[in-house]
Amino acid sequence: MDITKIKKITKVVFIFFIVVIILLSFDFVFAKKPILYHFYTVDKLTEIFYENESNKYQFNGAICNDGWISHSQGRGTCSWHGVVDYYFYIGEYKKTKEECKKDAKRFSWIEWIDYSGIIDPAIPLEIDPNC
Repeated sequence: MDITKIKKITKVVFIFFIVVIILLSFDFVFAKKPILYHFYTVDKLTEIFYENESNKYQFNGAICNDGWISHSQGRGTCSWHGVVDYYFYIGEYKKTKEECKKDAKRFSWIEWIDYSGIIDPAIPLEIDPNC
């Protein structure tokens, strides 16, 4: 192999690694989750997302029929937003394990790769920040 071919290969590999680093840094900034989470299994991510403090209510309140979150549970709660859909209490989970598992499947890079080694583009990249 001659020196020019080696230089070209080295340049391509270097550019590839720079692109990967840039993409991972964008992912960290916008997803607000550690980069290593992408390499976890779906089951592990489901547990992490489900037990995360952002998946638990930090106050007592109510969810109104139109989706409004009220800090009240007394008389008149959701009076301008229809009626109360349900009440919640401190420490209750916002999402079920099944909902967190759906987010984990979208977030895990391990699940994107099928047996042929091709990334599945049908899985959307939207991540719910509550999980």
